[in-house]
Amino acid sequence: MLKKLLTLITLYLMTVPMLYAQTGSITGTVIDSKSGEGLPGANVAITEINRGASTDADGRYTITNVPSGTYTLRISFIGYKSQSREVQVGAGKMVVNIQLKPSSLSLDEMVVTGYGEVEKTNIQVLSLRYQARI
Repeated sequence: MLKKLLTLITLYLMTVPMLYAQTGSITGTVIDSKSGEGLPGANVAITEINRGASTDADGRYTITNVPSGTYTLRISFIGYKSQSREVQVGAGKMVVNIQLKPSSLSLDEMVVTGYGEVEKTNIQVLSLRYQARI
């Protein structure tokens, strides 16, 4: 009798955490609303649990091991308006496809200048050479 009771308790302790630890996944595609093409490199994030993914070359993404619950899915891509969607995740796979609209703000040209490590004496020599040419 005691052996059966211990077996039942052990079985109970093993199965109850499994019921509470159900996870699912969110998958889908992020596309341009005008062209219908996938957006590679778009960010898809679940804000509440700090988990997310970037889209592949075709605009597809997958976020795995998402605990069951209601979350906010935030989608962003440079040059497009960001979107937020509320999703209900359960056990299994959920498909959420998103169309992003281009932003009316345009990005201006950007110039990046880099400097390596240069000693002060080298800068003075270069400056003198430049002045000598003028």
